[in-house]
Amino acid sequence: MIAYTIFIFLLLIVLLRYVPQFRLLGANPWVMPIGFTIKFAVGLFFIYVYSYHYGVGELTADASAFLHDSKELNKVFYTSPLDYFRFMLGIENADMVCNYLADTEQWDYYGIKWFNDSRNILRLHSIIHFFSFGYQSIHLLIISLISILGLRLMVVATSPYFKIPTILAFFALLLMPSALFWSSGILKEPLIYFSLGLFLYAILGQFSLIKKIVLLLLSVFCLLNIKFYLVFCIIPGIVVYQLYKRIQPLKKAVIVVCILTIGTLLSLLTPPLKPVVNKLSFQQYDFMNIGKGGVYARADTCIYVIYNENLPYVTINKKDSTVVLSKDVWGEYTHAYELKDKRKCLIPANSNETPWILYYDGIFSGSYIELTPIYDSSLQLLLNIPEALENTFLRPYFNDPPHSIYKYFSMIDNYGLLLVFIVVLLFFRRKLSTIEIALIAALVTFSFVLALLIGWTTPVIGAIVRYKIPIQLAMMLITIIVFDFKKVMKNG
Repeated sequence: MIAYTIFIFLLLIVLLRYVPQFRLLGANPWVMPIGFTIKFAVGLFFIYVYSYHYGVGELTADASAFLHDSKELNKVFYTSPLDYFRFMLGIENADMVCNYLADTEQWDYYGIKWFNDSRNILRLHSIIHFFSFGYQSIHLLIISLISILGLRLMVVATSPYFKIPTILAFFALLLMPSALFWSSGILKEPLIYFSLGLFLYAILGQFSLIKKIVLLLLSVFCLLNIKFYLVFCIIPGIVVYQLYKRIQPLKKAVIVVCILTIGTLLSLLTPPLKPVVNKLSFQQYDFMNIGKGGVYARADTCIYVIYNENLPYVTINKKDSTVVLSKDVWGEYTHAYELKDKRKCLIPANSNETPWILYYDGIFSGSYIELTPIYDSSLQLLLNIPEALENTFLRPYFNDPPHSIYKYFSMIDNYGLLLVFIVVLLFFRRKLSTIEIALIAALVTFSFVLALLIGWTTPVIGAIVRYKIPIQLAMMLITIIVFDFKKVMKNG
């Protein structure tokens, strides 16, 4: 395994060092191999953390599920290549899922077939399994390559708009601690890096219209299939970008954008946008239930919620997804899609003859925080804006759960980036062109919209830290564009 991993590693180093299309123009040819090596090393640390800190010597959580389930998908090829390609194209049926993927966690027939990030991660890793032979390190190498290429695309796309050496911009984006950690693991973040990098390259790159359209469609396709909501955050950014480019003077553009922003938020109070509010409300409600954990079992007339302390009395049959409770316990009940407080009740024990249907099974999140429930209220959604922005930009705090050393790393990273961002804006900014201001306004808009979505719906600090990585990338890009490198060199 070690020899094979070293061989693939050296092969990719040669690719990044000597193939012009993979090098970073304007920088030392060893920059990309060094960046890739850092990514891979952090990825190995990621595996260590999720094997020994959160596990007992074996990989755990989503990364483990992705590798296990994608291996099951890969096995389909050796049984029936036709069925494998049907899975890859999203044209499988329920019988195929039951026959081939009954032991998987991330693939279920009733989920959407495309624009399903978990399924698409499984599709990618099932391909890697053809030459990884089950070695985690090979999957890590390919993911690190995808991630570093996405970072390269970001730098190449934005390099005409900053005045610092390309190598400094590259490493500033690479070495943000939280972003580096999560974008180096066997998760979705490396593909988010690539998709966002490709999108910026398509939008800002100077090449033919046909190539621009092809790259743009490809980047949007990738984003829709990895994190589709990012596309809805990007659209307002594009609108603002065009407004700042076309409306002069600058003060007029600022006024127009402020009016549009306020008008868009207030439009959430109108009946046509009620489905959007309802969707966000249900997403929040769903995430809050997941964060609190427990077993949710659907009975005839309601859904019973059995919390962690009573799980010893619960038996779950994984084959037919049924639940049996052996003892009367205190818990709560609710009704499907009813966004109201759950009611406390004594849950009666059922029998094997009348099992309940498993609705959800999860453990309590150690970094769970309380959110103000939206409950389908447009007004409450708007009133939650300060809370949403606070949770996204400022948390975790010292008194937030969990009391783990990794939380403090996130805090240092979060407040360190905010401090650098503020100091550069106040003391080291330079005079910007119209196009640079337009690009910064677009990045700010993207960050604002994404921060609202995250803060409105996510009650878990650990998830917030991961979800806001695109915001951190945007903030660092703004810092790089604004930064007056000559002023620093002069003062130095």
